Amino acid sequence: MRIRLTRRQLAAVLLAAAGGGAGFLWFRPDRAPVELPLPPPGDPNQPPTFEIFDALCRIVLARDDLDPALTRRMYEVFMDEPWGPKHIAQTYAALHDALSHQGWDRGARRAAPRPGIGGAERWFVSHLVTTWYLGVYFHEQRVTRRVTLQGALMYEAVRGLMPRPYTEHVEYGRWADPPAAGEQPK
Repeated sequence: MRIRLTRRQLAAVLLAAAGGGAGFLWFRPDRAPVELPLPPPGDPNQPPTFEIFDALCRIVLARDDLDPALTRRMYEVFMDEPWGPKHIAQTYAALHDALSHQGWDRGARRAAPRPGIGGAERWFVSHLVTTWYLGVYFHEQRVTRRVTLQGALMYEAVRGLMPRPYTEHVEYGRWADPPAAGEQPK
């Protein structure tokens, strides 16, 4: 099943599912609808599949353009985390339920909130979003590691405005020499 929502509709569902504690949401400023795959949640006694993890990431990030190779690396990292598979499965099941029962396909603009995710799952979602945006995985029971540098979503906010550290050349001291009036930054 696939569902197509505007970012506003997706935010409304996620805010209702998170019980108002959805400070983890980061939305791009564009208003294009998001096309989300919604595979069935699967057996809660089995580890979640990559497709479920991919769908969860697309939902909480409100993005439909995630890099598949990076998503696969993130999946491996989070599946190795203590309680990671359980959090992935429970969070996805709750969000799948909230999204698939909202009536968006029938043109409803608002729907009554349904039971949402618990505190542990809210923590997991913020942990997942932080890892995607920073590209660095932090967990108290695991070694901190960089999952990606150039694929981190935080670079999209400054793409073309600010060079990426250690990857794009900017001559030494250029930052101290402001451009002349009308000159385009280099």
